[in-house]
Amino acid sequence: MPNLPKEFIERVQVDLGKESDDFFASLKTTPPVSIRFHPHKRTDHIHNTTAIPWCDLGYYLEERISFTSDPAFHAGSFYVQEASSMFLEKVIKQWIPDFKDLNVLDLCAAPGGKSTHLLSLMDGNGLLVSNEVTPARNAILRHNISKWGYSNVVVTQSRPESFTSLGTLFDVMVIDAPCSGEGLFRKDMAAIDEWSVKNTLLCSARQNHILSNVTNSLKKSGILIYSTCTFNPQENDDVIQGLINTGQFESLKIPKVHDGIVETKHGLQFYPHKIKGEGFYIAALIKTDDQGIKPARRKQNKILSLSDQVKQWIGVPDGHRLYQNDNRQYVFPELLAAQFDLLKEHLHIKQAGLCVGETKGKDLIPSPELALSLSLGDNISKVDLNYDEAMEFLRCNNSGMSLPLGWHLATYMNMGLGWLKSVQGRNNNYFPKSWRILNK
Repeated sequence: MPNLPKEFIERVQVDLGKESDDFFASLKTTPPVSIRFHPHKRTDHIHNTTAIPWCDLGYYLEERISFTSDPAFHAGSFYVQEASSMFLEKVIKQWIPDFKDLNVLDLCAAPGGKSTHLLSLMDGNGLLVSNEVTPARNAILRHNISKWGYSNVVVTQSRPESFTSLGTLFDVMVIDAPCSGEGLFRKDMAAIDEWSVKNTLLCSARQNHILSNVTNSLKKSGILIYSTCTFNPQENDDVIQGLINTGQFESLKIPKVHDGIVETKHGLQFYPHKIKGEGFYIAALIKTDDQGIKPARRKQNKILSLSDQVKQWIGVPDGHRLYQNDNRQYVFPELLAAQFDLLKEHLHIKQAGLCVGETKGKDLIPSPELALSLSLGDNISKVDLNYDEAMEFLRCNNSGMSLPLGWHLATYMNMGLGWLKSVQGRNNNYFPKSWRILNK
């Protein structure tokens, strides 16, 4: 590990006192590896796990495995996520027992850990808006959300300022803010090189700017969950105090549930020498005043009818509407149509609901996202692949197996991976080149 910055060492010694030696020693240890299973795709092929105490489907692994070489990972069976950040589940369950009819925003969502976690907890109820402004990171976010397979989600690529025009749309807001990354020093050497006192102050200013722009779209009595992967109070408690000082928010007390978690003035702090996880901070607030902000008017867009082909591919076509973006077709829950129309008017939507296919001439080609969804129709032809066949499929190699003409869903352990099309004695592999694995 590179030498830690002098200013960082001095601040930690003041903050932690006698515990600082244990803290610095923990940064030289191997980071724990943890995963969170999908509630409807979980398999039992991963062994030697230990439950994470604050997440029902979260587990520590005894050692790191090759996730890229596991077809179940590509099918969305589990998400590789840092254990401390899974504490979001405890906060959600404490304050939000039911997601029915709720609108949820994950503002800084890439690569998708908290969004997929929220989708698991929501389990098809309410609406999740998952936002990431950086294009490359947004693409990674869309891929991970697609692997989770739910249709009650819209992925946007908008700046925080854009959300003000929505009015008071959201009941829950999760902001995992960009930060100085002190909590990642053990696993990310670049975070150490990039750290400086000046950078922590810049991050704090950025966090305050984000919150001042986006919190206007949170309803009165709505819940704001704020988190970072850093230790310094300028990016944590001080930011929360700034929100409280506006007169619009009150802090909520979060139960610790674990002796190693440290209570701060407004939230909880996770230290790697006290819990099995990385550095993390989380706080929750309730909005007590909306200062007269009203919901924006919702313009209704034209409703397109589902084609017979789409109705055949998705399992529950009733209650869905069709949304077309360029040559890609999406289905979206009709119950969420008003929210979608509002989002479409004010934000840059990259993906909405479930992408079912892409039109090419007169044909509709089933999408890779459809293969991973939880909404597949029962009549779709499926071909379950063994491990070696699945790995070849994920490398975008064509299969030599004998199949009837037409489309077939390639599965692994009965979980969708992608599409094969049998034509004229060969099986064409439609797994996206941008998703393929390159290992041999």
